[in-house]
Amino acid sequence: MPVLVTPPPRNQVGVQDADRFEFCGEACLASALGLDVQPIVAWLRQHEGGERAVHNGTGTQVLIDYCRSRGISARVVRGPAVQYVAGTAGRGHYALVLVWSDHQGNPVTRDQSAMLHVGGIGHWLLGYGTAGPQVQVMQPWGGRIVAYDLSHGQDQQLGIELDRDVRTGLSPAPPAGPPTRVYVVKPGDTLSAIASREHVTLARLLAANPGIKNKNLIFPGQRIVVPT
Repeated sequence: MPVLVTPPPRNQVGVQDADRFEFCGEACLASALGLDVQPIVAWLRQHEGGERAVHNGTGTQVLIDYCRSRGISARVVRGPAVQYVAGTAGRGHYALVLVWSDHQGNPVTRDQSAMLHVGGIGHWLLGYGTAGPQVQVMQPWGGRIVAYDLSHGQDQQLGIELDRDVRTGLSPAPPAGPPTRVYVVKPGDTLSAIASREHVTLARLLAANPGIKNKNLIFPGQRIVVPT
């Protein structure tokens, strides 16, 4: 399998109006195409129906429409994410990966997601490779390079392949970010206790998890990025 350029991180949380809208799909496209997020949001407003397009802007068709507006073919792919990402990476392409998530963009099961929002919450990731059962992705909530095992009900088995060759021999890879790992919250955990146990300050832990708005509110099963 060819090695793809690691996608440059794009943080949906840092975009104007992020407090009103979710920009995960737009952030994934921005990363894949080497753009900022805001011009993609502006294009959706102009070409796909104004503010309503931004509310619905992470649907498959509008994301495909944007790619085609830039002369890039894109198509829907289905099946387990670890399989279709392996296939798209084998062709030298990125894939947008749709998962069930919590309010901070962390992949969770559909049932867990449906407890937070009627019908569940969809969230896009940008897949660029696989490692065993894990899918290697750019996580737009916080703009992080991580790997997830999506085989336990988090995977919506729906994605978008971007027909743009991004093998490492074609363009330089961006510098690697600081190393991190993911901790899954257990019953009774607090952020302060996790920080102490992992030998990091609470401030560093919060900085690595920009989606956490209330340091006193975490729940079992939530994924916490731990800087190392």
